[in-house]
Amino acid sequence: MVPRILLIASLVALGACSTDTKEDGTLATDAPTTTGDDDDTTGDDDDTTGDDDDDTLGDDDDDTGMDTAVGDDDDDDIPEPWEGRDCPNGQFATWLSGELIVFSDDPPAVGTLEVPLGGLYNLYDVAVAESGPGQTNESAFLRVPTSSDPVGLPSPLGLINCDDDYVALDSDNVAPPPAGGVQYLGTFLFETGPNSVEFHHYCEAYFAGRCTGMHDPGTTCETGINSVHFTGAAVCLVPVL
Repeated sequence: MVPRILLIASLVALGACSTDTKEDGTLATDAPTTTGDDDDTTGDDDDTTGDDDDDTLGDDDDDTGMDTAVGDDDDDDIPEPWEGRDCPNGQFATWLSGELIVFSDDPPAVGTLEVPLGGLYNLYDVAVAESGPGQTNESAFLRVPTSSDPVGLPSPLGLINCDDDYVALDSDNVAPPPAGGVQYLGTFLFETGPNSVEFHHYCEAYFAGRCTGMHDPGTTCETGINSVHFTGAAVCLVPVL
């Protein structure tokens, strides 16, 4: 027969190995903390739909079999830089104004976009640059003033790269943009019906001392020759869920 004192010592030793507990203090597992062990520790990927507890892009925390779905709370809902011109992931909106053309020393131009259903959208249209390496600062940014936001800044739920603005960079300095694609121009809250769209040349920000690191030395803003174009020919709105 095993002496009682040895039996007690053995039980104590076994209990000392079980160190992993849940947040409520109850025993979770005898194994050390590991990815997927569901111990509610930040970074361990609890495998709960939408729990996003390790904040890694593309890690598919919600176990849906895909980690690129908008709104799946995987930290990977970043707008694509280009969408298909046929707007496969969104809806078309009607541009009610003609082509907007702004040179580097011009004030912003304003047009009107008819949106069938208000909401938060990633906005795409034909690339704003069209002169290849002959004009290297054909970059631009949009603003969409509304009743709730008279300044019209893009939403931080999209991309921001110039203070509170998103500058769509010159896309054809090295090679033509993707054939049949439309360029991401920012994420905005639109109202149902007509919306004013302000089209700003990047050089406006540059001359104000903002985001100077985006300036290309090829044909500088000071030359005045860099033009940007908002055609409205293929405005695609991709909903942000």
